Amino acid sequence: MRLLWIEIRDFRNHRDTSVEVPAGLIAVVGPNAQGKT
Repeated sequence: MRLLWIEIRDFRNHRDTSVEVPAGLIAVVGPNAQGKT
C-alpha cells in the first residue's frame, strides 16, 4: 500500500494542511513540536 497524500485539519499549528506524498518518500522530518507524529 502506498500513501498518496496527507490532510491535517486543526491539529497543533496546522489549520488546514494538505500534502501530496511523492513516490519513494521514506521519512518525514522537521523541528520538534511541529506535528510530525
